[in-house]
Amino acid sequence: MNIGYYIKERRQEIGMTQKELSEGICTQSQISKIEKNEMVPLSTLLMDIAKRLNLSLDEIAGIKHSDARLHGIDKEKINHLLLLRNYEAISVYIALLDYGKLSHDDTIYLQYIKLVLRNMIRNEDTVEAMEILYADNRHTIDLELKVNILNSMANLYLKKHNYLQARTYFKEALSLIYSHHLTSTLCFKVIYNFLRLLYEEHEYKEMYDLVCEAIDLSHKEMNMICISEFIYSKNTALLKLNSTNLIDEGELCFAKYLAKKQKKIELLNLFDAMELEIKESST
Repeated sequence: MNIGYYIKERRQEIGMTQKELSEGICTQSQISKIEKNEMVPLSTLLMDIAKRLNLSLDEIAGIKHSDARLHGIDKEKINHLLLLRNYEAISVYIALLDYGKLSHDDTIYLQYIKLVLRNMIRNEDTVEAMEILYADNRHTIDLELKVNILNSMANLYLKKHNYLQARTYFKEALSLIYSHHLTSTLCFKVIYNFLRLLYEEHEYKEMYDLVCEAIDLSHKEMNMICISEFIYSKNTALLKLNSTNLIDEGELCFAKYLAKKQKKIELLNLFDAMELEIKESST
């Protein structure tokens, strides 16, 4: 999906300059960056650009069924795109939604996703807005959405190095997951981020205990989505605790094999560096 390509193609087709396209809606520099795919426009700006170019949103995104409108949110699709960090595709997708057909939960979910996009695309600090959204709707939204918002707020505080507040939100999210038996995938998502906090805090024993629980749950639920990352975190904790004698080489080989199958190249590189560190620590 190359939004910049379609914007530039349409602009040149109708003989419009970048300055003319940007007038009253953004800067010429922003249009230039969008066309070069150096910037991803949020849905509001995208709608303004589409209107100026006399295009529908699906046409500007290169979608052939030009008058299609989406009447419900495909959360699995959005979650998958978030995993891939394809924020451009999410921006276009939510812009195509028929807002009049959304349920209360979907409306709040959409507000939450827009705050995530503002943070990831524009690097805006959206934690305060997210806290207000959560406080205003925590008693009416479903549990999964509550956990996702808590997890995002914790990550934002982790990014700001406010470890105390991040820990509070991670703990609240995990409490909801455990008490209501929510999906293991959602649980692993929160644990994975919580482990990052524990590493930053140098709480390696707590990190080790938590990741062992996560690995056991992965096997129990037959859910391998994060187990390679968990095994890496487990061995990282053992290295920091000077307990390399507890490292299970078979488990390490399994994690590398799975990471290779899942094409997690960055993680494979981390495992290679870890093996060198293990060898050096044992000599």
